[in-house]
Amino acid sequence: MTGRVRRIVWVAVPALLLLVVAGAAYWRAFNSTNPWHATQVGDIPAPRGFSRVEVPVDSYAAYLRALPLKGAGAKLHLYSGQEAKHQFMAAAIVDQPLLSKYEQCADVAIRLWAEYLWQQGRYEEICFTDVCDSVLCYHADTVSPDSLRQHFEDYLLEVYKWCNTASVYRETMPRLFSDVEGGDLLVHPAEEGEEYGHAIVVADVARDAKGRVAILCLEGNTPAREKHIVRNKWPWRNPWFIIGKGDREIRFIKSRFRQEHLRHY
Repeated sequence: MTGRVRRIVWVAVPALLLLVVAGAAYWRAFNSTNPWHATQVGDIPAPRGFSRVEVPVDSYAAYLRALPLKGAGAKLHLYSGQEAKHQFMAAAIVDQPLLSKYEQCADVAIRLWAEYLWQQGRYEEICFTDVCDSVLCYHADTVSPDSLRQHFEDYLLEVYKWCNTASVYRETMPRLFSDVEGGDLLVHPAEEGEEYGHAIVVADVARDAKGRVAILCLEGNTPAREKHIVRNKWPWRNPWFIIGKGDREIRFIKSRFRQEHLRHY
């Protein structure tokens, strides 16, 4: 072996090993859930250089941060109990059972907001406008304490029948990307030629000194499946999505949202 060949081998072999290790790490990051062993949404590390924004302890943003997560390696399941296709879409699984096979993307947004208000005892604020512009409100004043939870879940099941991405979009208010807050929604109602729209919940927000914002997103989907943290296809950002100044669109693996799609209750 000549000196030149020897030098090439000494450079190439470590480089090849490094490439293999990096590839294995990438595969693991893209094919396993909750690699951080986080117990709740707020335990998922913020991107390097970013810090989570401070939120009031009784706020909706704080409620979303406290959502429990299933352990590392948990599989994403459909309402039927079967494993969902495209497991790579989930970076972590929210540990909250579904109420029905109709709890899909818009219904997840509805349920989480309603659950927060219900836990706060703000029953009179639990109202949603359906596709026919009828207002469906929760009434707890005539319900016994023993049946309060069942009554609430029955109410949600009724709301699921009559609300969708279009109704959620209409009853929420717009917000600029630069002002995004935890609990905001990305809602894309079905447009002409599209069968379905989609809705995603902004579960957490972090910011850096350069004025950039990073969002952690949560979704359900069709057919109904467990709520999950949305994976970013770039593992060094996973699962955060960074919005720069002037950005007018956020791209996910299988969907995208424009500025006008950012909404809030």
